[in-house]
Amino acid sequence: MLDLRHYTTNLHVIGSRRVPIIGSRGCPYNCSYCVSPKLWHRKVRWRSPSNIADEMEYVIKTTGINQFHFWDDNLFLRKDHLVALAEEILKRDLQVKWLGLTRASHIVMQKDILPLLSRAGLIGMEIGIESANPDAYNIVGKNETLDNLIEACELQKSNGMFPMYTYMSYLPGDTIRDAYKQAQFMDRLLKGLPRYKYFHHLPFDIYIGQCCTPHVGTKLHDEAPSLGMPLGRDEEDFHHSSTCFLPQSLLNDIPIKNEYRLLTDDRVFCVIVSYGTIADYLRYDPPFLKVKNVSALNVLLDRYCNAIDGKKNLLEIVKSLHNEDHQCLAFNDMLKFCAAFTITLGQYGVLDSAYYQDKDNKISRKKIHCSKSLIYRTALTTSRIIGKLLGLKDFSFTRHLSYET
Repeated sequence: MLDLRHYTTNLHVIGSRRVPIIGSRGCPYNCSYCVSPKLWHRKVRWRSPSNIADEMEYVIKTTGINQFHFWDDNLFLRKDHLVALAEEILKRDLQVKWLGLTRASHIVMQKDILPLLSRAGLIGMEIGIESANPDAYNIVGKNETLDNLIEACELQKSNGMFPMYTYMSYLPGDTIRDAYKQAQFMDRLLKGLPRYKYFHHLPFDIYIGQCCTPHVGTKLHDEAPSLGMPLGRDEEDFHHSSTCFLPQSLLNDIPIKNEYRLLTDDRVFCVIVSYGTIADYLRYDPPFLKVKNVSALNVLLDRYCNAIDGKKNLLEIVKSLHNEDHQCLAFNDMLKFCAAFTITLGQYGVLDSAYYQDKDNKISRKKIHCSKSLIYRTALTTSRIIGKLLGLKDFSFTRHLSYET
């Protein structure tokens, strides 16, 4: 019924058009941030493998598209179901490529069938890491281990697949140092793999991922006021590309500077992460308004870094900045920007938690490769110069209709 030429999202890693498909509904797990327990009551229903293959065959014949993205909550739940599906695909010689989402522990449990799945066109699986902090796992009921994540990665690599990972920012329990640990853990998992052109949404290896979102109806939504600060204004804010919650573990963390001078690339990273995790709708602004807001963002970044004294926590710093000069920002918006600065600079060691200041395990700056870095540096430097010449320090943005819809 729909003209698929208008739906051009690429299949992860390898590109070219994909079609969504669902082989099962529901998940037996109870992660507090997930809406699945509310939707499906932790019960799972499966379509038959032959029925799934019928749909694949129909899509190939009618659209010419042979790439499929399974939107099941946990594709690897049933071994017999996967084996039957793979055998059906091979029997019909469908020549498909496909992927989906699952848990690391299930890949480990089903490791003996990975060669069969690879022959049937499975290119890799998305796995939810969320955090590299086991304490955060306990808070949100993730019930997973870092060892499983490492083994699931190696199993996919050894079977010619592309392991993919989703991860979160602002998970309850995570601190500035945990942002750094997460980056180190991701580097370890992805070592030896090519950069996936059709998966990473940032043009550099900073692992921000999705923002922890207390969706209405989830256990996390009910616990959010006691775990941190809910920041969602309305339904539009409850989206994983929008900062609508900050945990107490981050708000109460005291940032310290490992380096006292921001490089141009540091500013580039902070601006791009801010646009991607807070104000995605800013991309629809006309050019001059973008220049103005980038200039204001840099003013705020300088003010924030200058206010870090190793004594005040993140929340106290933002309160003092907002009282001095709000830069036409609501307090919650200023807090979102400063939180984004914190985890961005924390990921590669420019900022750290004061708790570790007198300990032996100090961290150092990690070099970040940025594609098109010259373009970004030029654009940012130009915006800063124009902003200084015109005295632009206040923000001016609205939520555009194209974002709202």
